[in-house]
Amino acid sequence: MQVNNPLKTSKQYQSVLKIASDLITRRSITPCDAGCQDYIAAHLRRLGFECQQFEVEGVSNLIAHIGTGQRQIAFSGHTDVVPPGPSHRWCSDPFEPVMQNGRLYGRGAADMKTGVAAFLSACEKTNWVKLGLDITFWVLITSDEEGEAISGSAWIKQYLDDSNVQLDAVLVGEPTAARQTGDTVKLGRRGALSGRVVIKGKQGHVAYPQQTTNAAAIAAVVADRLTRIPFPKGSADFPGTSLQITHLNSGEFNDNIVPGQCEICFNIR
Repeated sequence: MQVNNPLKTSKQYQSVLKIASDLITRRSITPCDAGCQDYIAAHLRRLGFECQQFEVEGVSNLIAHIGTGQRQIAFSGHTDVVPPGPSHRWCSDPFEPVMQNGRLYGRGAADMKTGVAAFLSACEKTNWVKLGLDITFWVLITSDEEGEAISGSAWIKQYLDDSNVQLDAVLVGEPTAARQTGDTVKLGRRGALSGRVVIKGKQGHVAYPQQTTNAAAIAAVVADRLTRIPFPKGSADFPGTSLQITHLNSGEFNDNIVPGQCEICFNIR
């Protein structure tokens, strides 16, 4: 995360940085929460929020609210991060927050522990008593956003439905910046669809290609055609749909074997 804030010595800035750093140190790789939600709930309880924490199929979900009004507004976020990959490719420990040249480095610095930190810091500056009887404010946090999300956001929505809570507006703290933090606000969030295509060919030795059907070569053609599917281009306020290939797998590598099967994974959003 790049920090472009002229008030870097302000209490607000230091508060966000402290909370973000505390969250980054927790190795919350999907669906592990690693204590992030305990930390968040402790902050919210001090402010008067009523907090409930749930474990659903190994996923941690935090549902908190304050106020008693009919208008229901929520902040939605997640504490999990994607795996950091090979540690030797990092300049520093991915779970040890580091400030360098005005940037905060660490897993979750962009997506989205800093978003949660900014929200918590804003909560500390908010006079919740003034909500009165007009608004009920919800905080919805899961540790399964980067995964299948079945036991995360989908479960939380069902919980709210079963509790007869109909949200009027939801602020999603996902990263949207183009050049610097806070320069872009999205008006909506599109859904996501993950797909998998399995290509079956005929395995054989590379010296006798006439006796094989190369599944990897076919998969390359299929992957190319998938990325060429035309989708609506969207508008200035809401980007269009995109299909991205996320994984190609033809099995264990052997330089002398034509692969007999290849898997293509893709995501549409």
